[in-house]
Amino acid sequence: MGTITKQGLKDLMQESQDFIILDVSRPDDFEFAHIPGAVNIPFEEDSFEERVLEKVPYKSATIILYGPYDIIDEAHYTLNEAGFDNVFVYKGGIEDWKESEYPLNLK
Repeated sequence: MGTITKQGLKDLMQESQDFIILDVSRPDDFEFAHIPGAVNIPFEEDSFEERVLEKVPYKSATIILYGPYDIIDEAHYTLNEAGFDNVFVYKGGIEDWKESEYPLNLK
C-alpha cells in the first residue's frame, strides 16, 4: 500500500501538483472538518467506485485517500481493485492534520 505523510501531502498542496484528496468519511464528519480541497465520497455508502469515477478524471490520477482508520485500508483496496493505480493513503487522517495547525476547513 502506498502511503503519504502529513508533510508529503502539505508539499503536494504547495506545489500545486495534479492530484485529488479523497475523504471517505461520513458526510457529517466531512462537513465538520476536512482538509482544504478534499472531495467527500463516503466509503460506507452504495456505489463508492462509481461515485469516485464521477469525480476522478482518469484511473491513473494521483489520489490521496484519508478517512476513518477502520475503513481506510478497505477503501484503498477497493480503489486498487477497480483499477486506480496511483492511490496513496494518508494514515494520520484529519486528527493528525488538525494537530499540525495546517489549513483546515471547519464548520
